[in-house]
Amino acid sequence: MSRPNLLALCVLLPLGCATTQAEAPSAAETGYSHRAFQRFVERYFKGYFDFRPGDATDQGLHDRDSAMPDLSRASIGREVSRLRASLAELSSMPAASLPPDDRIDRELLLSSIQAELLDLAEVRSWERQPSYYGDRISWGVFGLVRRDFAPLDERMRDVVAREKAIPGLLDDAERNLSHPPKLWVEIALDDVDGTIDFLSHDVPTAFESVHDPALVSALADSTKAATEALHSYRDWLKKDLLPQADGDFRLGEKLWRKKLLYEEMVDLPVDDLLRIGEAELRRQQARLAETAKQIDPTRPPLELLASLTRDHPTARRLLPETQELLGALREFCVSHHVVGVPSEVMPKVLETPPFARAFSFASMDTPGPLEPKAREAYFYITLPEAGWSPERSEEHLEAFWKGDIANTAIHEAFPGHYVQFLWLPKSPTLVRKLVTANTFVEGWAHYTEEMLLEEGYGHGDPKLWISEEQWALVRLCRYLVGIRMHTRGMSLEDGVRFFEKEAYMTHANALREAQRGTADPIYLYYALGKLEIEKLRHDYQKKLGADFSLEKFHDALLSVGAPPIPLVRELLLGERGELL
Repeated sequence: MSRPNLLALCVLLPLGCATTQAEAPSAAETGYSHRAFQRFVERYFKGYFDFRPGDATDQGLHDRDSAMPDLSRASIGREVSRLRASLAELSSMPAASLPPDDRIDRELLLSSIQAELLDLAEVRSWERQPSYYGDRISWGVFGLVRRDFAPLDERMRDVVAREKAIPGLLDDAERNLSHPPKLWVEIALDDVDGTIDFLSHDVPTAFESVHDPALVSALADSTKAATEALHSYRDWLKKDLLPQADGDFRLGEKLWRKKLLYEEMVDLPVDDLLRIGEAELRRQQARLAETAKQIDPTRPPLELLASLTRDHPTARRLLPETQELLGALREFCVSHHVVGVPSEVMPKVLETPPFARAFSFASMDTPGPLEPKAREAYFYITLPEAGWSPERSEEHLEAFWKGDIANTAIHEAFPGHYVQFLWLPKSPTLVRKLVTANTFVEGWAHYTEEMLLEEGYGHGDPKLWISEEQWALVRLCRYLVGIRMHTRGMSLEDGVRFFEKEAYMTHANALREAQRGTADPIYLYYALGKLEIEKLRHDYQKKLGADFSLEKFHDALLSVGAPPIPLVRELLLGERGELL
């Protein structure tokens, strides 16, 4: 199979223009600047994917499938210089001279480049986060295994090439990492074990039908060297890095606000964000209390939820029961005209890969928007680990009680992440295919949970509603805990207690949520994105009046890509207006 060339793709996939004939500037007015912008886009993404070859694979570009990233300090320094030069070049390109779609893409790229610079030059995740390296190893190999975009022997050769680069990448990790937070080292130690298991068992199994002796031998050799390097890295993490792991996970208010601004284009004061989140938390708690009364007016919400969560599938039945649910959800979305569903292909429900279980209960893994062949999508669910006690396994499975299975499937598949993925390749420009915002992606998936019940899914079953309401509380606790831990001095332990008290979570699940917030400081994007989309829907309905329909709004929303909501507002309404 021939591999697509990035520059050719950038040329062949036109950026498009959403303006009418009357609105579009003439070629004489914009021809040069439009071409200059397209040339910039081509150069920028070539450099972007040269530094991030695993991301290229994930997006559907396969001319870098044999490469692992160079994460030496010198390479990181060169990428910082490239990003700064790109930022200066793009900033000097007058927005007024560009067609409307290019102006939106220019602003999106400016923000995205600043976000990349913030992480590499100021937050310096490569210096503080051990999983920065483990993630690139595990997902870099997994990206070649999980989808059939090329012949098996070709992908096997690329796995060998990427595995051969693992020892050098881990050498860079040992040279770069210094004084990380202790918790992050402990999490990385667990992740390394999962990566070793994945490389040792899952990868050879994936290629067991390849019988070329030289290739089989090459994979055995590269896997042996990679796993030996990982064992050595694990020993170094434990014996050398853990004793000096005295770093603070907190970003501080200045960096936290920059991160929110550059990634989500939200520039509200922290106190205003806290006020909004706290008010929404109390509103959602009141909703849940009313729903709880419908189910059993004699028991308080915490006690009632504890009894409901015991009604869950066994670990053996969890995946098949979730798979069975997807067909009914898809049919409801289509028959009730909730949103366009551009494909009849269903995602496959599978167990979460071993290296990705630390913070994930469930997730959707979709092919990239530029993937030309392999369209498989996977709905991952994290099952209890084999070595867990019965008590810990039971506590974990309580997060998948019958109401939660429906809520999770709505979020991850129909009409949440999977449907949004189906629309993404239809985005009008290359930039909007490749640059997405979490307030859109996660905000949309979270928004659909309540929206679908409002449209009649489940026939008003209060057990479905109480699940949706509790997960709304979890997302609002993420919103508030993330802000408070990184800008207001909240401790991890206080964060755990906050999830337990305010979202009625078990201790084990509350601990996982709070731990995630140490490394995902703006995971407010679920609740914040939902609130932004609800406000946008209200304003869009007001603009369209009698012509408004929910399906029309959802299709219009998903058609523009997945940029930060302020840009979506401009695309759909012609103005930014108030976000919330």
